[in-house]
Amino acid sequence: MISWRWLVAYGCATLFLTSCNSPKSAGEIGKLAGESVVFINYTDQAGHGTGFFILGEKEVCTVITARHVVLPSAKLQLQTKDQKIWKSFEVKRFNKQDLAVITFKPNAGSCPYQPLKLGNSDKVNLGDKIYIIGFPGTSLGKQFVSGEVSLIDSQTEGYGISYTAITAGGMSGGPVINTIGEVVAVHGRTDIELARASEIKGEDPPPQQQSTKGASSKTGDAVGTFKWGIPINTYVANIAEARTDSQIAQDFVNEGNDLGASKRYKEAIASYDKAIALKPDDADAWYGRGFALNELQRYSDALVAYDKAIALNPDHADAWYNRGIALDDLQRYSDAVASYDKAITLNPDHAGAWNNRGIALRKLQRYSDAVASYDKAIALKPDHANAWYGRGFALDELQRYSDAVASYDKAIALKPDNADAWLGRGLALRKLQRYSDAVASYDKAIALKPDNASAWNNRGYALELLKRNDEALESYNKAIKFDPNYQKAINNRKELLVKLWRTP
Repeated sequence: MISWRWLVAYGCATLFLTSCNSPKSAGEIGKLAGESVVFINYTDQAGHGTGFFILGEKEVCTVITARHVVLPSAKLQLQTKDQKIWKSFEVKRFNKQDLAVITFKPNAGSCPYQPLKLGNSDKVNLGDKIYIIGFPGTSLGKQFVSGEVSLIDSQTEGYGISYTAITAGGMSGGPVINTIGEVVAVHGRTDIELARASEIKGEDPPPQQQSTKGASSKTGDAVGTFKWGIPINTYVANIAEARTDSQIAQDFVNEGNDLGASKRYKEAIASYDKAIALKPDDADAWYGRGFALNELQRYSDALVAYDKAIALNPDHADAWYNRGIALDDLQRYSDAVASYDKAITLNPDHAGAWNNRGIALRKLQRYSDAVASYDKAIALKPDHANAWYGRGFALDELQRYSDAVASYDKAIALKPDNADAWLGRGLALRKLQRYSDAVASYDKAIALKPDNASAWNNRGYALELLKRNDEALESYNKAIKFDPNYQKAINNRKELLVKLWRTP
């Protein structure tokens, strides 16, 4: 018998030889893919995802999906296009990639469902057109969308192909198909979810993570401009390492990480707890638990979890780093600096640790030390917008206003929607007596965040210095509207009214 692995390695089988490499219309691809996709849902909790059939062993149906779709703690069922429900199957999860394969035996004979052919993801190029199909809702209604490959880059959990496409929650695990009808990737996450998954594991985020201002609780939904899939060659190369359900600790650590990437932190903690129950000395489970607790603003509990992870693995640089974040949130800034120092000792190239160390030093009013720390972060990661912003803040406190403006300019060039950087820039420009430029900078901050009371107040002060008093008064009024207890704005307004001989 010839296995499907041989078919992948050596190209089209005889069955597919006719027009094997001929481009197909969107309609043809949609029909082909529609015959193959599988609805995956849970009988014990909300949520669902997508999978698709591929050619497998004889008399076995084989489905590929994303690992985060088939959570170990969930009771799964599959629903095929003929409305049949399948509850008896085997799930193999990949440990290092967000992939899983499901197999089940049909009622009789060979698998009756149309398999999709696997392509060669190494041949995918920027600008290539792709198609994605999946189940955005809770029924068997399918969504078929198109997009273009926008980035090819190795990322966490095996992700490697990014594309522009309007996907929705529930389409994770669906096929990413090229123009000749071959699967080139498994659709999984938005850029924001992938950035969060990278953060949880202490890895660098994808470069497209800033495509949106927010994130959603639904996995794989249409929040970010860019979506990510796992190249199908990654599946082929690692299928031998996939494991059958065995309820080991690592399964629940992975589940916790997957839930955390979707901002489902309470559920993630439950998964980490299951991992710890199975393996109390699992440092990664304690670390993941700390991360989720910190995201829930349970900073003291997070600190306990990080301390446990570090006790089990003193060289866990990411645990030291995130411990510093928890300490910072608890306003224990000196302890935070010490924790960041430990992380940096273990990983001197950790730009995030250098940046956060700068933040803590700034809060301790150690501005020169903060600038030095930001400089290290920037040397390691020149496009670190937050480090440039923090550096500008510290330089302002050191009365190095021109340098502060230059630093804010760099932060804004990297992240134009940073309202705080525009505000800080305005403050530095005002101190340089460049009042008109300061007003223009405040205007940008306000355009990005209209309820920014501080920007309205400082705008009013700069306008007052320009003797544009009526506009200044209006600005102070706006500041007080958005923050009725803003004493600086109240005082500035009162003083201006007195100066103008008006009743406060």
